[in-house]
Amino acid sequence: MTVTLKTAAITFAGLLGLTACSTGKTEPLKPADPVAAVLVDTSDATLVKLKAALGKAVGRANIELGPGNLTEKGTVSVLPPKLSPHEGRSPVMPTLFDLMVSEDGCIARNRSTGEDVALDDITCVPKR
Repeated sequence: MTVTLKTAAITFAGLLGLTACSTGKTEPLKPADPVAAVLVDTSDATLVKLKAALGKAVGRANIELGPGNLTEKGTVSVLPPKLSPHEGRSPVMPTLFDLMVSEDGCIARNRSTGEDVALDDITCVPKR
């Protein structure tokens, strides 16, 4: 029994040595995947920057954001343009963006297209 135990210990030590040799190569660290986030504040300055970035993403200069507290909820809705006086109804739905944060900063991910929009100078924190 003791010979078998010694043989097993030697085999295990040898395997550890081989494993250490084969994994000795270091690989560069990859940036962390973005995680769901919320805004730190919803001051006028922050909302102006947010509207500018999202307006550019949807191709409109002036946008209106849907209701919601963005310091608690990480979904931003960009409302469709208002109807003209000659229009009665519109099938257009809001464009939804999910706030995300990664090592590169705060982003808004278009829920329909998956496109990421950088939110420069806007601070996000991971959603709890």
